Amino acid sequence: MKLPKNKKGLILVLAIVAIAIFAIMAISMASLGFQSRIRAIRTERETAARAAADAGHDAAIFELNRLLDAWTGVLPQATAPVALSGSDQIYTYSVVPTAGIPAGLLAFDVASVGTAGRVQRKVFSRTVLVSVFSFAILVKDTIELKANATVDGYNSAEGPYGGANSGLPVEIGTNDDDGGDITLRRRVVISDGSSLIVGVGALDDPEAVVDDRSGFEGDIFASLVEIPFPDVTMSIGGLVNLGDLDVPKNNTVTISSGRYLYDKITVNQNATLEIEGSVIVNVLAGGMLLKKNAELIVKGTPDSSLELYLDGNFNAKAGTEVTNDTQDPTKLQIFGTSNATSIILKNSADFYGAIYAPYAELDMRNSGDLFGSFVGDSLILHNSVNFHYDTALQIADPNDEGVRFVPTRWYEE
Repeated sequence: MKLPKNKKGLILVLAIVAIAIFAIMAISMASLGFQSRIRAIRTERETAARAAADAGHDAAIFELNRLLDAWTGVLPQATAPVALSGSDQIYTYSVVPTAGIPAGLLAFDVASVGTAGRVQRKVFSRTVLVSVFSFAILVKDTIELKANATVDGYNSAEGPYGGANSGLPVEIGTNDDDGGDITLRRRVVISDGSSLIVGVGALDDPEAVVDDRSGFEGDIFASLVEIPFPDVTMSIGGLVNLGDLDVPKNNTVTISSGRYLYDKITVNQNATLEIEGSVIVNVLAGGMLLKKNAELIVKGTPDSSLELYLDGNFNAKAGTEVTNDTQDPTKLQIFGTSNATSIILKNSADFYGAIYAPYAELDMRNSGDLFGSFVGDSLILHNSVNFHYDTALQIADPNDEGVRFVPTRWYEE
């Protein structure tokens, strides 16, 4: 049966419309695919530019830390483009001193520009020279604060501990992430606003790392990266080995300003080893022993200080006194190499000082108050000890042991 001419015309019109619709859809799909491809290329270029900016920032931090080996204050710069191998990515970076920072703090603003093709990305950070004593207590493994211990902060640069210069918040940290790695016994008191930092592996449940029987009310969180513990190296080049230093019973020996090297130091019963002036003492594998009622004294003169480097252990027996008459924890610092595995302090007086011995068990049995900072492999703070972290130890000098530049504030454009 033949269709009427008007119906044949309608079918032809519909066919043309369908072809037009399909053509429009095909063009739209092609355009969408093209736009998706352009966006993908753009995203790829943005990612590549960001990676180049990150590489430039990392290079700037690396150079800053490399320059610490012989710090002169000259800052690294990469104003000429630096190409990343095997790509079209390049970066430049600049490092300038940070304006308006507290006196004594060494900080720089780092800016890095990464380019991939025609796309640019920028990364910025506030990078600060960080002391190994930036925590009140920091260990690789376990911390145990026994019953009735108290921990808070103050700033010795503001004067003696007490009144308004007390009760500052502190940070206590471990790199480990097993249950009970931080143990707070009954009636332990830690100042308001303080934080417990645990290992990066506990991001999902940081509180599981803390065995808290004290009712701690501060923050508990996991570090985003593992906290570094730089090794301690004894600088003994050019020093004459003086053998064993043996301070006889009931006698006093004074060490005056200078650098010294001993195999071993023993301070016998009721004997005294005095430090007068700026003194650096290096002790080899024999370590240092203070026998019953012996005393190690840093004199109270303005220029007196002691840096004690140990390649062996430190043991202060019961009744000993490690006395820092300056009452400034920055003036008595003890450093332990990888061979220093035990530091025992059974002090009968107030202790003003800082200990950095990343391979050592720190056993603090003081009957007086502790002022300073403690960094080790593990730490036990015994019953009823009052520990006051000195925030002045956070101010780092490029010549200090183990310092490093660390980005703090970070943002990108």
